Amino acid sequence: MYSCKTLMDNVPLFRDMPVALINSMIFSLKRKFYMPGQMVVKYGQPGRSFYLISSGTLTVLDSKDKEMAHLRDGSYFGEGAILRPGILRKATIIALEITEIYKFTAEDFQECLRPYPHYKKQLEETAARAAARSQSS
Repeated sequence: MYSCKTLMDNVPLFRDMPVALINSMIFSLKRKFYMPGQMVVKYGQPGRSFYLISSGTLTVLDSKDKEMAHLRDGSYFGEGAILRPGILRKATIIALEITEIYKFTAEDFQECLRPYPHYKKQLEETAARAAARSQSS
């Protein structure tokens, strides 16, 4: 089981952010539990949340429900959804065991970034570059 701070430290996107911004983001996290077989996100659905896995195991399925990977304690997914809200999910993710997750919405993210326009602009540029890369591949 990971602390919220440790989970946030694992995310490269957040590494250079001020401590006050990270603390604001941690305060906005919502703790959720998923039971075995429960879907967390569905392929093709619009995404608006980012997830940090505190404990448990999730399976990642492609559009044909073929297993691609497992996500475990300390992993994260959905960062594209907070950078570009509404982006379609590229996988279905289902809990394989009781899983504790911290969820962070795009709206919460924007609210936390409001006092930090420099970081907001930097993240928007990162998102634009990522979108351009995904369209060219």
